[in-house]
Amino acid sequence: MNTQQALSVLVATSSPFGVILSWRWPEGARQGDRVEVQHLAAGAVLSRSKFIEWPEYHTIIGGLAAGQKVQVRARLVDKSGKSNDWKASDWIDAQATDNAAE
Repeated sequence: MNTQQALSVLVATSSPFGVILSWRWPEGARQGDRVEVQHLAAGAVLSRSKFIEWPEYHTIIGGLAAGQKVQVRARLVDKSGKSNDWKASDWIDAQATDNAAE
């Protein structure tokens, strides 16, 4: 996998007390490739990186309060640990649902 590649789709979906982050792997992804996920909660507290192995395509960011807003970002990390640098434009907004019935 070329580290210049990026996730072609990155979507954050609200869930009770959390956010479901989903992505699409680029062409050529294989065993050993990973996605690194970080989230930034209110108060500018950056989460520790979470690594998800290929072929998984989603993760849950849990433990959020109802309606809590967060920013999330994800990037590819290849088998050797190489990745592109983070960019300010990598962040997407997400929010836990405030509807407990969901």
